[in-house]
Amino acid sequence: MFAILKKDILINQKYLLIVLLYSIIFPVILIIDGDNKYLMMSFLLPFINVNFFVGKSCYIEDSVDVRNFLKMLPINHNKIVFIRYIEMIVTLALSSVYAFLVQLYLMNGVSNAFLIHVNLLVFSALLIYFGIYLSVYYKINYHAAQNTLMFLFVIGVSTFILTEKVFNIKIEMINHLNYSASYIAFVISIIVLSITYLYSIKEFKFNKFA
Repeated sequence: MFAILKKDILINQKYLLIVLLYSIIFPVILIIDGDNKYLMMSFLLPFINVNFFVGKSCYIEDSVDVRNFLKMLPINHNKIVFIRYIEMIVTLALSSVYAFLVQLYLMNGVSNAFLIHVNLLVFSALLIYFGIYLSVYYKINYHAAQNTLMFLFVIGVSTFILTEKVFNIKIEMINHLNYSASYIAFVISIIVLSITYLYSIKEFKFNKFA
């Protein structure tokens, strides 16, 4: 199992470097822009980071050489699915925590509780999405999964752009939400993630890597 994780890290060294640079540069760009769009980090940091690491791992896994490597590993093939989900969850969690810490530093007038619940809501939504992304990958292929990724990216960015003029209204609306909604969303995301994981195992056929 650790051989798969090690393989992903070694093969994706370049993309992990890109993830690190992006995580540093993107907040700087928002600071330079100076329009208080720091909440965008809650979505765009974890979304891009998971896409680069987990998405590229799925892409590389489609190659003949990697398929042959996986075929020779003396492990339960379902662990390949397990490792991919773990990579997604860890990358998503670390990126979300990082986004929260940066926002905590930059958004002095915003309460900690508000930032926690916003990031938890976005984390829950992305957890559901990437669970579906991986299930589509194991059901069909990388390109089908990537199409859903691009769809979410366009929708997410468009939403921020279209609501820019009413951004303060949106913040006020979120502040009046019952914060328990974020916890409910998190529980739902865990349930959906579990379903997509079991579905991915069911659909995963190792002869794809033959």
